[in-house]
Formats: sequence, C-alpha cells, structure tokens
Amino acid sequence: MTGDPNRVVRHGYRWSDGKIFEFSFDSLVFPACTRCNELFSAFEDHAKTVVESLCRKEPITSENYVFLLDWLDKVRIGLWLGYRYLQQNPHPGWRQLFLSDATSISFGSFPLLSGPPSVSLA
Repeated sequence: MTGDPNRVVRHGYRWSDGKIFEFSFDSLVFPACTRCNELFSAFEDHAKTVVESLCRKEPITSENYVFLLDWLDKVRIGLWLGYRYLQQNPHPGWRQLFLSDATSISFGSFPLLSGPPSVSLA
C-alpha cells in the first residue's frame, strides 16, 4: 500500500556523530514487550481496516474517524519515541516513556486494549 518496504531512505542525522541514518522502512523496528506488541497488533489490524475502507471511498462511522485519529497519534508518538531510541536518548534527563504514556491508547482507557490480547474488533 505504501511502496516497497525494502527501499532505503534517509531518516535524518545521528546527533552524536552527524552521520546519516539510512535504512529500509522494514528495518525501522523498536523494542516492545510481548503484551504491548500483542495489544497494539489488534489496534493496528483495526486501523488497517479503517484505512482500507477510506481508500475504497466507503463510508465509515464517526467512531472510526476518532479511532483513525487515535491511530495517527500512535504513529506520530511512536515515531518520536523511536527516533529518541535511535538517537540513543540524546536527553538522558528525560524519563523513559512508553507509547501508552503519550496517547489515549492506554490499556485502561481504550476499550480495545483493556481486555486480553485476543480481544475481538468486530
């Protein structure tokens, strides 16, 4: 849907030595605990369904619009945290942050993520 995941792209500069970050999108991965990975996987699957519906110009509910905005927040905050990770936390005084700290997608407040990893999205 977004092009060849193996294409190599420039992701900015490493602050510590000024070298360019260049790698493929499919290698842009960050550590996550098993529970978070499973729960966010369910979230991603539902987001994919919503995005595919929009691409087909099908109507979606207002709840799915809000869901899409939450997913875009997750992507934005995830990339910000990921780049902090890639830069080896250039601000050591900052506490460790997690994706659920900075979005509405916390395990307690987001219905899809409050249950077990096998939660139904239907």
